[in-house]
Amino acid sequence: MARHVRRSSTTMSIEDERLRSLIATGLLDTEGEERFDRLTRLASNTLRAPVALISLVDLDRQWFKSRVGMEVQQTPRSVSFCDHAIRKPEEVMVVLDATRDERFRTNPLVTASDKPVAFYAGAPLVTASGHAIGSLCVIDHVPREEFSQIERDILRDLARGVMNEIESAAREREIDDLEVINRELQHRMGNLYAQVSGVASLIGKSEADVQSFMRKLNDNIRTMSQVQTLFAANKYDSVPFRDLVKNALLPFSAAVAAGRIKVEDSHDLMVSERGAFLVTLVLNELATNATKHGALASDDGTIVLDTDHAEGVTIKWSENFSVTGQRNAITEGFGSRILRDIAPRGLDGRATLDFSPGGFDYVLTANKRFFLPQEVLTAPRV
Repeated sequence: MARHVRRSSTTMSIEDERLRSLIATGLLDTEGEERFDRLTRLASNTLRAPVALISLVDLDRQWFKSRVGMEVQQTPRSVSFCDHAIRKPEEVMVVLDATRDERFRTNPLVTASDKPVAFYAGAPLVTASGHAIGSLCVIDHVPREEFSQIERDILRDLARGVMNEIESAAREREIDDLEVINRELQHRMGNLYAQVSGVASLIGKSEADVQSFMRKLNDNIRTMSQVQTLFAANKYDSVPFRDLVKNALLPFSAAVAAGRIKVEDSHDLMVSERGAFLVTLVLNELATNATKHGALASDDGTIVLDTDHAEGVTIKWSENFSVTGQRNAITEGFGSRILRDIAPRGLDGRATLDFSPGGFDYVLTANKRFFLPQEVLTAPRV
């Protein structure tokens, strides 16, 4: 049986990124799909193998999204052949006779009395970011003398077909998210038009009330406008994170000026256009919630915004306030979906929300490709 070895922190970091890429596919523990089943059938028939699997290698198991000739839905990662296959994403792993392979000869899948694994060939499923999330593999119950280069190429091409299906589904989810955003923006604009039409009813009220309304409206319009201005000044390439934060928090500038929102060093991060859009949505949502239910709703509340890019990019929003101002949850709705799902997925990362007496922490991790240190972007090319 394969044994787990202690991994270095660097190896663990790579594995964490690989697992995040796997989770981001949204495939684990989902129902079977014909678009994947036809590829496993094709692999089984073309390569004359009684077993063909689309295996996704999770933290401690391999789970089969599609399977031919295999009854179980998953097996422990500790006995997985595919766990070995993903270690070399650029290669097709072939085991002609598992009983003679030092890595597998005592594996319970090999020593089983009924339908043992004698032959194995697996082509890694590699994401655009280079992470092997599993494999398309074929298995036989008797050893083979050879697995030709043509057969290896067939298996590799079919694995690419599997990845095309996975990435196509990911693009469809992104489109769905954008459609949700578009519908919400249309809804919010509808609300805005309703508010503007209601200005007429304010004529009989004081001028200060009208000015207050128009000022708030203008603040929100100016925030997004200045984000676009930043990108125009940078030729729509990337913008400094610190400038993005300043613009996103513009409607809350009084709290920033009073020291109630403290922005720590952003390490000269530069943000892509997609990253800037999502981060702006997140910061506006967090600040708005803090005004209604959190740190900015109490007299003594403070907020610290910090970033780190040692491993990926981490954005942490920490609120501290009196227990009487405590909130126990983020109101469910579009804003909650931005924080929990749309922004983390759009940034190839994840988010955690932690509520405690007198405090609230929101931590968003993102793929580095949306954020780069300024010195990397400005370094001379050689």
